[in-house]
Amino acid sequence: ISYGAAIRACKQAGKWASALGLFGDMMMSRLLPDNIIFSDVTHVCEQADRWQMALGLLVLMPALEVIPDLISCNSAMNTCARASLWESGVEMLAKIGDLEMTPDSVSFNTALAACGAAGRWQSAVQCFQQMLDSNLSPNRITFTSAIDACGGE
Repeated sequence: ISYGAAIRACKQAGKWASALGLFGDMMMSRLLPDNIIFSDVTHVCEQADRWQMALGLLVLMPALEVIPDLISCNSAMNTCARASLWESGVEMLAKIGDLEMTPDSVSFNTALAACGAAGRWQSAVQCFQQMLDSNLSPNRITFTSAIDACGGE
């Protein structure tokens, strides 16, 4: 059985500790993970509210010459949102552009939700405007997140 398949099975079962153990075993065996494995391990950490580990994996990727993809970045942003780290989520949105990727609606919706959860309606409005400036069409999730963010004002 491959490490990737085993890690994916751990992800589906919500077994973050097992996924991290397999990831560590893989590294000790000098097998380099790819974007898919990083995304799977990041996702399982995110689901277990292990945001420090999820963000640490994102930082580790370039050191192993693995370029984070949009899925990895969106997952890290969602991790920030779930951990009430709205500023880190918004910073991640900017880093997506630095990595020569284009944020998608999931990226902006996640940033909007993070701002809203923290009561940062001004930042949510800025994210919404950035989304419009990027020629992305807002969807139901976008509008719900924007309204929720501005609900206290």
